[in-house]
Amino acid sequence: MTRFLAPALGLAVLASIPAAAQQQLPVKVRGSGTTTDASGDVVRFGLNNDTIIDLCAPGGSTNGFELVYELDSDANGDALKVVDAESGATVCVPFLLYVPTINAVFDGHHVVVNSADGKQSKRLYYLFSNQVGTSVGTALVDKRFSFDRNGNTNRVSITAEFRFFRLPENGEGVKVCSGRLSVDHRIKSPAQ
Repeated sequence: MTRFLAPALGLAVLASIPAAAQQQLPVKVRGSGTTTDASGDVVRFGLNNDTIIDLCAPGGSTNGFELVYELDSDANGDALKVVDAESGATVCVPFLLYVPTINAVFDGHHVVVNSADGKQSKRLYYLFSNQVGTSVGTALVDKRFSFDRNGNTNRVSITAEFRFFRLPENGEGVKVCSGRLSVDHRIKSPAQ
């Protein structure tokens, strides 16, 4: 019985997060990648929020845009989104984090390690990019939730380790990247 209760608790935790907080959680990305330069030499580069935002507007300014993590962006999983910093409107979705499939059917969010109290979950996601319709990598995501005395979620912490590739674009070769992302977001209760 408890193995069926834990996933339900995890979904209840997410349901108790205010909708605005679910949609746009500030995220920090740190990592590195390798590619080839114009001479064919292998070169390393840094990976951060600005380089992810740049995937939506290559060579353009990253000013006025923010990178956010969206919990349960759709029935298949979460998303990394680039949004307009002022309006919050989605500019593009550079990465989707989708739950693994079994026999081409989404797992219904049951292939996950959940704590019995709903405060922590850990799962493997497939990464999909805005380049192609197939998985380009994976992310191991650890989500932690804190609650106030009334049982409302008052903090969301997410850490993830990821690995992905990008196909050649903008005169650059294939990129192989790895890194970490983190979210640490306090949620004000409705009474505050």
